Amino acid sequence: MENIFKKITQFDKTDLKIGIVFVFFSILTLNYLFLGNNFLIFLAFFFCATIVIWDSPQAGILGVMLTLMIFGESFSLLPVQIGKQVYKIYAMDLAMLLIFAFWFLQAKIMQRKLSLNILGRKNIWLSIFFLVLFFSLLRSIFLQTDLTLAIGTFKNYAYLLVYFLALNLFSSWKEIFRILRVLFFGGLLIIGFVFWGFLAGKGLWTESTPGLRYLSGLHTYYLTFSLIILFVGLAYNDYFRNKFSTGIIFVIQTAGVIGSMFRHLWLGFLCALFAMWLFMRKSEKKNILQQFSKLASLGFFILIFFLWILLLSGKEVDFLNNNTLISSIVKRAQTLTQTSYEMESAAGWRLSAWQSAGQEYLKSPVLGIGLGKKIFLDYNNFLDLVDVRNIHNDMLSILAQLGIVGFIPFVLFHFYLAKDLLLALRKNEDHRQLLLITTGFGIVAIFGAFFALYISFTGTAIFYWMVMAMISIVVKLSQTQ
Repeated sequence: MENIFKKITQFDKTDLKIGIVFVFFSILTLNYLFLGNNFLIFLAFFFCATIVIWDSPQAGILGVMLTLMIFGESFSLLPVQIGKQVYKIYAMDLAMLLIFAFWFLQAKIMQRKLSLNILGRKNIWLSIFFLVLFFSLLRSIFLQTDLTLAIGTFKNYAYLLVYFLALNLFSSWKEIFRILRVLFFGGLLIIGFVFWGFLAGKGLWTESTPGLRYLSGLHTYYLTFSLIILFVGLAYNDYFRNKFSTGIIFVIQTAGVIGSMFRHLWLGFLCALFAMWLFMRKSEKKNILQQFSKLASLGFFILIFFLWILLLSGKEVDFLNNNTLISSIVKRAQTLTQTSYEMESAAGWRLSAWQSAGQEYLKSPVLGIGLGKKIFLDYNNFLDLVDVRNIHNDMLSILAQLGIVGFIPFVLFHFYLAKDLLLALRKNEDHRQLLLITTGFGIVAIFGAFFALYISFTGTAIFYWMVMAMISIVVKLSQTQ
């Protein structure tokens, strides 16, 4: 049995480099947020990060992920700006290009062999999907389409190359634990945003999302990784420091997920917990039940303590008020059962957008409508022009844009990946914890892709493909060791 937290808390020089890259990219983001994106500051610290990335592409990609976990869109959409001129060139995309380039150059210079190449059914299907994607970009040049949007869409989908890069950068158990280390400690840092949201009455960087939310959508998604690691640890009596600290972290992070009011993340996270529960042994299920009864008591006392702090700060606590946390959660949960004219506006908009995208897809079901296309959306007598990639369903948008020719390879990649994972879960006893963790990661990511932009947005795409790579690597390692 793997001792997850013992290995997660073992740091080395590469982890130090990850921290350094994170600091440099954080300075870039803070410069953007508070100093108007001063170009000299941007250039100086991006160059410093580049030096570290050249020394360790691993540190580069994990440093990018850690920065995303804290700053979200503020980093993923951080543009290059010279004076008042803003260019549609993003710091994150530049960093990823450098990571790919430096890894390739080092592999050539040091004559390293590729540890896990593109051979294998699932990897070949993903390669075919990428070729179809590239063909669709070329095809879009001849269609009546927004070429800038088409190129941007291709660039975002091309983050699937992170999958192949990760197969070579993280091809050992030690490197898998390095990824988990970043995801777990990144989740610990997000606890600060959870407290901010509950104390301030609204989450930081939630302004662009309608409704009262105590945590942003990106922070909530990133937080689920840490929660899944903790959940599996509890099943195996494996704790971060001790039972109490593990319980406190789990309860606070769960409160953050609930307070975010993102229903698809609630459902995705619950599906992940349920699936991991099904694959656990009887003894592991018994541990979970025992631990959760204690966590429920701990959560109650934390709630009482939190209310006490609010009263001391002079804030009125009225559970009947429509703006309270509990009232907001109840109302948000009720929308899951609403249909027809009672349906909540966001859900209604999604269904209308999906219907419009489906009708557009039927015009070219084999090759798809191409990249860079927009569709007319008539929702509640309000006309809008929406990018097909932004209909809040990555699976449907891929089908609509690439047609059956592109969608089938995409589906087959996931089918064979899931098949390999299920086989490993049934047969392997030595590495069940890591298999369960990656199972949970995969379910949250794939579930989210049906209701939001998890593949077409760079801030989540890098995590999506890193998760798929982790599943592939863990399965392969569990079969050979």
